[in-house]
Amino acid sequence: MMVHFSWHAAYVLLWALGYIDSLAYPDQVCNIENDVRIIHDLTELQFRNKAKLRSKNEILDQADLILRLDWACVSARLKNQSAPGKLDKEVVLERHHSLNW
Repeated sequence: MMVHFSWHAAYVLLWALGYIDSLAYPDQVCNIENDVRIIHDLTELQFRNKAKLRSKNEILDQADLILRLDWACVSARLKNQSAPGKLDKEVVLERHHSLNW
């Protein structure tokens, strides 16, 4: 089985587990170096013990927001326009997939 992995998926999962305070506005690629450092600097046991899963409401709120941002990007694409609000449509799409995973 082949698994598709993106750093945006890791970023969203780190947020969902409480390692990142808030998700940045999706107008640029996440800071991969910071995310790798979080994962690299902890043992598996430390990583599991330090994780604090966010509430369903927080995760669903982010999923709802990114769904709306994704639709804004799709709508712009269909009209041959740039994504609104300087959104990075690829970042939005990856985050959308991650939050719905």
